[in-house]
Amino acid sequence: MKKILIFFFAILISVSCTDNFEEINTRQDQPTTVNAEFLFSGVLRDSFKEKGSYWLNSILEWGNWIQHYGNQNAGFTTAHYIDIDRYNDAFWADHYESISDLRFAKQLAAEQNSGDALRVKLAIIEILEIVLWQRLTDVVGDVPYNEAILGSENTTPTFDTQQSIYSDLFTRLDAAIGNLNASDFEFLGGADFLYGGNVENWIKFANFQKLKMGLRISNADAGLAQSTVTAAMGSSLPASNGDNAILPLIGNTEAANEHPLADLIDRTVDAPYAGETLVETLKSLNDPRLGIMINPTANSISGGGPLEYVGIPAAPSDAQYATINANQDDFSRPNTTWYASLDFDKGLNVMTFAEVSFAKAEAALRGWGGTGADAQTYFEEGIRAAMTMTPFAEAGLASTDIDDYVTAHGTLAGTFDEQLEQIQTQKWIVFFVDQEDEAFSEWRRTGFPQLTPGLNPGETGGTIPRRLKYHANEELLNEANYNSAVSRLSNGDTFMSRVWWDQ
Repeated sequence: MKKILIFFFAILISVSCTDNFEEINTRQDQPTTVNAEFLFSGVLRDSFKEKGSYWLNSILEWGNWIQHYGNQNAGFTTAHYIDIDRYNDAFWADHYESISDLRFAKQLAAEQNSGDALRVKLAIIEILEIVLWQRLTDVVGDVPYNEAILGSENTTPTFDTQQSIYSDLFTRLDAAIGNLNASDFEFLGGADFLYGGNVENWIKFANFQKLKMGLRISNADAGLAQSTVTAAMGSSLPASNGDNAILPLIGNTEAANEHPLADLIDRTVDAPYAGETLVETLKSLNDPRLGIMINPTANSISGGGPLEYVGIPAAPSDAQYATINANQDDFSRPNTTWYASLDFDKGLNVMTFAEVSFAKAEAALRGWGGTGADAQTYFEEGIRAAMTMTPFAEAGLASTDIDDYVTAHGTLAGTFDEQLEQIQTQKWIVFFVDQEDEAFSEWRRTGFPQLTPGLNPGETGGTIPRRLKYHANEELLNEANYNSAVSRLSNGDTFMSRVWWDQ
């Protein structure tokens, strides 16, 4: 009887395994399919936190070049205008990988959705892709665009001119905006870290992208710039700090989710310090944000005061580096309590109402969709928005301090250039920490704030760089098209060549 039962159960198990073989042998913790929302979320997080190489590009390159940061370590050569290929390579590769992911997300959305859900998802994914294309071409110049990301179909893509890329991005952006309605359902929901799928916010975000891109080409194609900016000024734009696009970083949790600056600030050998130009600008304006943005020097704290704020100069000479390294506690670092702490989630700014207001002020100053009186209104709105957004409101910045600052510095005056300098200086302050790429692009476009190069000549002869170089593999694996693109650059594939709109 025992043998019969064993035989019976053996047959039963055999049949059961055969009937459910595929299900039993499929790991449930490793899904074989992915949805469009998952890829969209990943690109959102990576593009503004990890990819774009925060440490390499945002701090050691752009942040040092536009003098928000200073660095005490002479080994970080990009801080004093000497190139390291892997920094350029990381920026290039990260952007193409993210754009490729978004292309795949569109494909998946088309397979998994239809009707309004498909329309909305494709439009929002498209807007994010346009943002990444603009950032890539703004920093590098002419890049593979129409023939890019075709895989084995084309491994040697041509480099499209930045002018043609911008023209196509404007067309694509208008189409994406036209495919969205403020009343659309929030199909992306929690997959959208910026707006929770809120379509009205994405429309405002896209309209500001159009305004920003229009201003970006103001020196290269004034006619197109004016028509684009004027149209954007007449559209629905972010109207308060409640419309800010902030990437949450989930404070009070594991370090992997913290602000990228938090991991860097505690390093002893290569920690970023505050730039001398930033510190001295805030001090000269008697800016109440100084102590929230920047820490006092360690020696002034340990000595019982008075508290001192001292930044590291741009591109120090060898002699300056020696002095800085011997006296590191005499220099200030960014204030991670409010900017990059696990105990306080400031989030990472992707777009702020302050930035929008300053862009509107410039547009109105130019007479593109506004008047001189409008420029003044937008300028003051920008200052107030900048001083009441996170982390300044949470840090307790008093309304009376804001009123006093606006009274002292909130009135546009002087020539066009003098008023533009006022606007751009305030925008430059807002870009500190999270938007160094924008600070770099806006300084190149307008020349404001006025920056003095450091004493270290580097490979630019002591001139602040104007662009990043191409990925090293392009010269090796795509030589003909690389050479064609380089031939269009005024100084070859170097830091000193200017992109199309940088005139």
